[in-house]
Amino acid sequence: MFPKPASGKKGRFAEPTPSAGPFMAPPKNQRRIVTMSCRSARRIGARVVAVCLLAATVHAAPIYVSTTGNDTTGDGAAWGTAYASLTKAISVATAGAEIWVAKGQYNEAATLTVTVDGLSFYGSLNGDEAFPYDMSGRNLDANATTLTVTAANSRVININPSAATGQHRWDGFAIRDANVTNLSGAGMQINNGNVIVANCLFFNNRISVVPPNSYQSGAGLDLYNNADAVTVSDCRFCSNTITNYLAANHDSTGAGIRVRNGAAAVPAVIQRCRFERNYCDARDRTTDLARVLGSALSIGAPDVRVLDCDFVANEARSPKAGLIGGAVYCSRYSTGFTNFYIDRCRFLGNVVAGNGGVGAAIHLNQPRSTIYLNNCYFYGNKSVSSDGVTPRGGHVLGIPVGWNTTSGFIAKHCTFDRNTAGAGGTKYIAWLGGPNSPDTYDNKFYNCIFSGFTNESAAFRIENNGSATVDYALWDESNSARYFSFNNTASAVNTNPVVDTGFALTPGSPDVARGAASQPAIDKAPSAGLSPDVDLYGASRPVDNVLITNGGGAYDIGCHESQEVPVSLSRFAIE
Repeated sequence: MFPKPASGKKGRFAEPTPSAGPFMAPPKNQRRIVTMSCRSARRIGARVVAVCLLAATVHAAPIYVSTTGNDTTGDGAAWGTAYASLTKAISVATAGAEIWVAKGQYNEAATLTVTVDGLSFYGSLNGDEAFPYDMSGRNLDANATTLTVTAANSRVININPSAATGQHRWDGFAIRDANVTNLSGAGMQINNGNVIVANCLFFNNRISVVPPNSYQSGAGLDLYNNADAVTVSDCRFCSNTITNYLAANHDSTGAGIRVRNGAAAVPAVIQRCRFERNYCDARDRTTDLARVLGSALSIGAPDVRVLDCDFVANEARSPKAGLIGGAVYCSRYSTGFTNFYIDRCRFLGNVVAGNGGVGAAIHLNQPRSTIYLNNCYFYGNKSVSSDGVTPRGGHVLGIPVGWNTTSGFIAKHCTFDRNTAGAGGTKYIAWLGGPNSPDTYDNKFYNCIFSGFTNESAAFRIENNGSATVDYALWDESNSARYFSFNNTASAVNTNPVVDTGFALTPGSPDVARGAASQPAIDKAPSAGLSPDVDLYGASRPVDNVLITNGGGAYDIGCHESQEVPVSLSRFAIE
């Protein structure tokens, strides 16, 4: 059965299994937005989501590649005379060509380097399709196309066209098992051009960073500075790892994807993707310098959009160092203002472990920047100290504890549930700013749910001159002193709170109860221009429950909008 796409799917997310490294057993019996497990990916080489985009307009017959082909006697003009390798097909391709690749495993001798402009690669074909062909008809499960490279210390794919006027496409491939040292983009590096990556699996790609090297990133996919208008859709990033052995002050970041700090004319879009069990680890135990940042996704470019994605059981571990984010890390290292957009995403069971670690789900380390969060669900994320046990930091959101510099979060209709690491330690749902920050920033949280934080020191830790505005929040904690913890002149405003100590979501599900008059989340929030038009699942907002008296408005608090409206029928109507 095909994995299901993210859009429109409702139901329970399985409670994450505690992390035990990059190859921990996946949670069982999950109703996940994308249902395949990484274990299945290892068995079959590639299982990718079934949302297949139509092929681009075809101007010439494609070049054919098949495991039964021959690079010497074949001419690539038909399946019967196909080439045996993508290396050969690329060597004869001209600008705008399509390359069709039949199912099977292709162990290329060296990196697949693409310098010709506008090439489109389609995998997961049965090997008998007639030209032209509607690519939405492919069976991506049964006809997996797997790409590896046999040369030592080589990435699988390098896209670096001499011109960048055409659009490149890689669609329907499993890109896996690259193992490199001091090299970025082990699975794929995009150096230039407009590129679409769709329906692909990036699995078990590894980077080791050793002296005297300084910085490597993107074990699965690395979007370099000149990459422009890159869209990554319906892909899966699973069990990719970066291991940093350096003792110097250098970062390793983005085991799944790294988006570099180039100023792309058209920002990157990452949509309907799943990031699962990607892992970053700093191995030097003697210094406080080597850092790992954003195990699933590291964003270093402005205005990147992350839409409808899952981040599950990703882990960043740096026992001696700080500034680490378990799933997503945002930083551009620039002087201008930068925005990041994360919409309709789910963060489940991500971990950050380190004495300076904050932000197991999302970490912001960029001056003069704002992360916009809409309709996101945060469940089971945790931040622990270097011992891997003692809770500390921000379990979900974090800004460096050393500075703030007008950076922060604006969140609308998000649900924060059971993000905890147990008793002991100092820990919060969100840790915002640091004691040395000279600037102020008013973090804003509108129409959000904060539940299941009984073991936490407080929901928010706000440092120095920072502040938070929280409006129409649903709390399951009646002690308002546990909502905020302050340092120095930090402050917070908590307006129109909805407090219900009996409120509880089903573990692993953001869905509010349907049709229950006592449900405190339903019809309690206004829009005031703040509410998105759809909820986490893409369903319309608002849906007014006629049996519930509206509190602040017709919108439900949190990321889920109940779609079922009770209707009372009289006996005359029934007759």
